[in-house]
Amino acid sequence: MLCRPNNKNKNYPNISIFYRILLFIALIFVGLAYVWQISQVSTQGYYLKDLEKQISILEKQNEKYSLEAAQLSSLPRINNEIIRLGLVKNDKIVYLTDVLEVVARNK
Repeated sequence: MLCRPNNKNKNYPNISIFYRILLFIALIFVGLAYVWQISQVSTQGYYLKDLEKQISILEKQNEKYSLEAAQLSSLPRINNEIIRLGLVKNDKIVYLTDVLEVVARNK
């Protein structure tokens, strides 16, 4: 009877170490991806908060300008401006009509 050396036992520890190293690298990669994702979410949160502040500021300015436009277009203010500028009311209104219609033609 021949005795064969047991080569299987020698290969398994090497494969086991290989898989352990591969698993370790994969865990590091997953961990780094997780940290990167959390960082991106946090950065986007700050950016969104800044945009919300800008929206709030612009809405307040819009309200202010709408109120100012309403005040400037009010009849009492317009009448005051008419008096201040010395404008007078025109009692005689003349409407122009087209009596002659002239069309240029190319002969």
